[in-house]
Amino acid sequence: PNSQKMTFFIDDVSMPEVNNWGDQPTLELMRQLIEYNGFCFLDKDKRGDFKTCEDLMYIAGMGHPGGGRNDIPNRLKRQFYCINLTPPSINSINDIYGQMLAGRFPQSMDASLLAVVQLLTQATIGLWKLMQAKMLPTPAKFHYVFNMRDLSRVFQGVLMTPYESITSGGTRGKEGSWRVSPPACLLAVWKH
Repeated sequence: PNSQKMTFFIDDVSMPEVNNWGDQPTLELMRQLIEYNGFCFLDKDKRGDFKTCEDLMYIAGMGHPGGGRNDIPNRLKRQFYCINLTPPSINSINDIYGQMLAGRFPQSMDASLLAVVQLLTQATIGLWKLMQAKMLPTPAKFHYVFNMRDLSRVFQGVLMTPYESITSGGTRGKEGSWRVSPPACLLAVWKH
């Protein structure tokens, strides 16, 4: 109404399962809506009537086909400008998060803590690559997608932990006999 426009964002557009005939009916309905600016009613009293939808813009996102993700039909693909974003290289990821950790834990700190800090990015990236290789997504387990967001969450947890908690051992360090060294505390935060 009132000459307003609306934008639809369709996430994981490659998720609909391919049926026995090789079709993806959900995507065909979406293609019809985009291509014809509307759709036909299926109700008995309105069957065949066309509902026009104007001033709509569509944006879709999907991962590359494979590992539980299907490709989308070319008839739908032609309705979009396709942009491919490649993930950064492992060296770039190591530099990004390594610089964040280096800024958070300066060189003037304890050498044993700095040794752990320097290994955190390599350990995290190694675990991330292992999860990507071993826990592949399938239609039944489509949530097995490990991306840069997962790496960011790990480092966010490490970087947001108060410095005093790491050096004092957190709540365990206050009980006296449970004193935890700063490197062990940092590893426990990373593991959590």
